[in-house]
Parts: sequence; structure tokens; C-alpha cells
Amino acid sequence: ERSWLSDLDWAIQNLPGSSSSLPSLDALSTQSITALSKAVTHSTMSSLQLFIDQSPRLALLQNRLEPHKDGTKSRPVCSLRHYLTLVRSPDHRVTLTKLLCGDLTPVTFHASPASAPPLPECDHQTKSCRACHLSHQPESPQHVLLECRSIPELVDLRNSFLTRMSLHFPLPHSLRFDHASATHYLKLFVFNWDSVVETAKFIHEGISLWRSYLKDDRATTTDDEDEEV
Repeated sequence: ERSWLSDLDWAIQNLPGSSSSLPSLDALSTQSITALSKAVTHSTMSSLQLFIDQSPRLALLQNRLEPHKDGTKSRPVCSLRHYLTLVRSPDHRVTLTKLLCGDLTPVTFHASPASAPPLPECDHQTKSCRACHLSHQPESPQHVLLECRSIPELVDLRNSFLTRMSLHFPLPHSLRFDHASATHYLKLFVFNWDSVVETAKFIHEGISLWRSYLKDDRATTTDDEDEEV
């Protein structure tokens, strides 16, 4: 018979990764409901972690360590993340959250922020950085923020930021990164209690410069096409 209880049982059985179901009415008790709650929580968290690990758009969330005030780190699947309380600027906080959750890709960036594998040759034309052009670099957040050297204002912003970060972390002497190291250091800067505020500001300002470049580049391209017509 259809009831709210049967609806609840259906919802529990159809949760991602769930193998649980509501106990029969005769077996309902505080202990059985507590056990069910723990099982549902475990299966839900495991399913969410698997989704994060397998998503090419969530490379910046994979293998992350959440810092704590006492200097320790842990790997909670869900928690009140440190950047949500430490980054006081709403704009910086929103931009950082969107970046980590893959919400800026591919709307802002051509390439997914996946750390591997390399792009197939046939994809380079549509996925390569629009500022680097012939360098065939995948246009990911990591590349734009820490690698691309084709936008002077962004390079200056990056160098100033990296100089401050060098006070917290040992960085390559050249301050040059490849895709793998850019991913590593971007995650290092974000998931650190002492550097996340400055990193969020840098990310917000860097992406603002990138969007401004894309807007100007599109306008230039349109003007050139009009002249050809």
C-alpha cells in the first residue's frame, strides 16, 4: 500500500550506492533506525567520494586534505570547508568555490581541469589556450592562473602573488610550472589555512583579467571579420 513510509523506503533504496532499506514495522526500533542512518550516511559519502574521484571537472578536489586550526589535516567528504569561513570577501569566496567545483568549466575555460591524461592531438585546436595560440597548452584554470604568459597583466599579478606565497612554501626558482606542477601548487595554496585568503583574492582577480581578455579578444575577432566582409 502506498504511504509516506513506503515512499521513504523507496527513496532509501534508490540513493546512489545504497544497499539499505527500511526495516519492517515489526523490526522498527531506535537501534534499527540508528543502524540504518549510519549505513545510509556511509553509502552516500562513499558514492559522493567516488563521483569526485572520477570526475574530470573536479581535479582540484581530488586527494585534497582539509586543514584544521591545530595544524592537522583530514579527508572529510563533507564538512564546513575552511575557505567558507576564512575568506570574508563574498566575491572571492564564490569564485573560489565555483573553481573548485568545476562550475567555471567549460564556460570560462576551454579545457577541463583534469590533471590527466594529455589531450588527444585532434582536440588541441578546440581545447588549447586562446591566449597562447600556437603553444597547444590545454586551457584549464591551472594553466591560465599559473602557466600562461601571454597576458602581461596576469603575469604581473601572478608574480606578485607567487612572491608572497614563497614566504609560506618552497617554490621553483624560476616560478615556472607545467600542467602537473600547476595543479599541485594551486591545490597547495588553496588547502592551507594561512594562504587561502590571498589565494582566493588572486584567483578572483586572475579570472577577472582572463574574462576581460576573452571579451576584448572576441571584440577584436568580430571587428576583423566585419572588415573582411
